[in-house]
Amino acid sequence: MSSAAEVAVGRLDELSDPGCREFTIGEGDWPFMGFVVRQGDKVYAYQNFCVHVGHQLNWAPESFLSKDNSSILCSSHGAQYEIVPGCVSLVRAGVSRCGLSMLKCGMV
Repeated sequence: MSSAAEVAVGRLDELSDPGCREFTIGEGDWPFMGFVVRQGDKVYAYQNFCVHVGHQLNWAPESFLSKDNSSILCSSHGAQYEIVPGCVSLVRAGVSRCGLSMLKCGMV
C-alpha cells in the first residue's frame, strides 16, 4: 500500500491563469519533483520528468508551458502535450499524471 504526501504549492489566486508552479516532495538525492498547471478553476499535477530524454521538462524555473500557454512543452526536444488529467497519451509521451492536484480552502 502506498501513502500519499500532501504539499501546499500556493494559493490558487496567486497562480496565473493559465500558469504553472514547481514543487518538490522529500529530501536527499531523489526527491519527487513535480509541477501544477492551472486552467481556469482547475489545477492539474504532473511529475517533472520526460521519459524520452530522461530529465526534467523545464529549461528554467516555472517554465513548463508553450508560448501561448496552451500546452506543456518539453524544453529539450520541443514535444507539446495537452494539459489534460489522466490522458494516456501524456503518460506515453513522458508526462506522468501523478494525481497530486488538490484544492483546499483556496490552496493548491
